[in-house]
Amino acid sequence: GVDAEGVLFLAEYVAVTRRFRGTVPGLRSGGSIAGYVGSLVITNERVLGTLSSVPKLAGRTIDHRFDAAQTGAVKAELSRTGLTL
Repeated sequence: GVDAEGVLFLAEYVAVTRRFRGTVPGLRSGGSIAGYVGSLVITNERVLGTLSSVPKLAGRTIDHRFDAAQTGAVKAELSRTGLTL
C-alpha cells in the first residue's frame, strides 16, 4: 500500500469540478461541468489521485511514479517547497 512508500500528503473528500469544452476522440461538447469527490496522495515514490463518479466507487485518475518518464501536456516537480504542475 501507499503507507510503505512514505506518505507526504493525504487529502480525502476533496471537491473537484471538471469543466470541458471542445473535442477529444469520441467526445464533442459545447460545454459541460461535472462535480466529483476525490482523494489525493503524494508519497516519496508517486502521486495517486482518484475521482468518484459513482457513490462509493472511485477510479484512478492519476497514478504516476516520480521516476517514470513524464509525457503529455502536464509536467510535475515535487520539491521541498511543494508540488509544481
